[in-house]
Amino acid sequence: MDKPHIEVDLSRKKTEAGWLEAQDRFWLAFTPKLFEWLEWVAVLGALRFVQTKSGKAWLGSLVWFCTVAMLFYFMAFFYRFKFVGIPWLQSERAHRLVSLAVSGALAIAAIQVAAFAVDALSNVQP
Repeated sequence: MDKPHIEVDLSRKKTEAGWLEAQDRFWLAFTPKLFEWLEWVAVLGALRFVQTKSGKAWLGSLVWFCTVAMLFYFMAFFYRFKFVGIPWLQSERAHRLVSLAVSGALAIAAIQVAAFAVDALSNVQP
């Protein structure tokens, strides 16, 4: 299950057609993944809603476990991206550190947005 890094080269020069092709590839790959993640959020929101209404502790544990699993998934998903070609960085080590920081920020943002959506879904009054 060792997936190769996905390299994002920020210094690459492309034609307008090249940028349009890259944009099309991105949206074709990202949109199905986004809706997959939204399904996860909907399931977690429903589980938390049922847990809140029923008061069952085991459902709370399940929601907690699933949220932690989603956090680790997001970390693994975003840490696959390797950002290279950042113009103001000279050393390979600096590129690696900035790449890790950007990937980490994306993972944290994704789990924060997911947690906010789960809270919003679970607090709906029927």
